[in-house]
Amino acid sequence: MVKQFAARLSKIIVLDVRTVVTAGASSDRCPAPAKQYLGMAVSFRDNSHNNMSTKWTLGPKEQIFLTSLFILSLAANVMLVTRAEVVSRRLSALQSIHSLHKLMLGEQVPAIKGQTLANQPMTINFSASPKGTILYIFSPSCHWCMRNMANMHSLEEQTRGRYQFVGISLDSDKLAGYVVNHKLLFPVLHSVLESISTAYGFGATPETILVSSEGLVAGVWKGAYGASDMRELAGQLGVDLPGLLPDSPVQP
Repeated sequence: MVKQFAARLSKIIVLDVRTVVTAGASSDRCPAPAKQYLGMAVSFRDNSHNNMSTKWTLGPKEQIFLTSLFILSLAANVMLVTRAEVVSRRLSALQSIHSLHKLMLGEQVPAIKGQTLANQPMTINFSASPKGTILYIFSPSCHWCMRNMANMHSLEEQTRGRYQFVGISLDSDKLAGYVVNHKLLFPVLHSVLESISTAYGFGATPETILVSSEGLVAGVWKGAYGASDMRELAGQLGVDLPGLLPDSPVQP
């Protein structure tokens, strides 16, 4: 069975080799080593064409070898293309994060407009809270959001009644279950308007933003809270936070 398959495949390869090597050698996406190899094949083809007495005779072993080589080459190219796509996506993600707008203290920011868990439109007006509004940006799949969970809960509890606390999820997937499982008792919005996300530079999570009742940025804390972050939050908001949770897989 293997020999029959190899014989049929080798006939196809022999019939199409002229087209394949010519196209491969002229392709801009073909790596340099492969181009050199294919260029040799093109030269061999031309010489064979000029000498009509040249014939290719493949025995059973050569047919199996050629078939195996063809399959391995195809698999290697698929792996290379897949790897290149993964690297490209990661680079694009890093570039998008670095290009995000960086909020400055005292900067005027727009009201938050998004969707509730019931997919109803909602606007967060900062003037509703004289002390200010705390925006906590997170994502259900965020590993560091999970590690910062105890800090987030403690911050919300200790500022309750003094500040307006609002959660903003950058991803709506599995959000409802996440809110229930982790007992988020404050308003949570998702699908914030793109223009507003751009104005705030939403992208990395977690992030905490303090906005005054006049809509001015009064504080920005990027990432899960480290020692310096907790000192700043203690001084500015009068809170005592417990610190990060031990490293563990994200529980949506």
